[in-house]
Amino acid sequence: LVGSEMCIRDRDYVGWAEELKYNLKSQYVLFPKNFKDVHDKTFEEYQRQRDKIERKKQAKERRTVNRLLKKDIELLDSKIYDKDYILKVPENCQEIQKEGQVLGHCVGGYIPHIAKRECDVYFIRKKSDPDTPFFTVDWRRGKIVQCQGKGRIHYPQEMVEFVRYAEEKLNFLKGKEDKKAA
Repeated sequence: LVGSEMCIRDRDYVGWAEELKYNLKSQYVLFPKNFKDVHDKTFEEYQRQRDKIERKKQAKERRTVNRLLKKDIELLDSKIYDKDYILKVPENCQEIQKEGQVLGHCVGGYIPHIAKRECDVYFIRKKSDPDTPFFTVDWRRGKIVQCQGKGRIHYPQEMVEFVRYAEEKLNFLKGKEDKKAA
């Protein structure tokens, strides 16, 4: 294929042009004089549009998650603790992302899952040092499915009782809230 013949058969180009709402009946769109330049410019425009859509989607997810966290703070704040540990609700998305960075795990990537109500994320802190990241909890369908510390380590034996207690208390408090909403 040479020149403009290549254009009509380039599925990527046609797909981008369609998504950008170009007139696909136009000879200028389908058979541009300099296909490579038009192809490259169309891809750049397509990529800018995709990036803009993705930024809007992420902003909406962050707003949703921040609203859910605020609700959880009202419901759970200072209610799950023992002599050594406390379960803390993150204040916002940035705190979740910072947790993942400090502890070296992927919880920062959970924002879309939290927004879709697939999971909740909580922090376990030492009572003696409540502001320092210690362990992160992934709570799904009434179960703590993950509890990881720095470098993705599993929680130690001395935390087993607290993790079990936190799971029970989360089920009780969150279950009560679900019944109120129904």
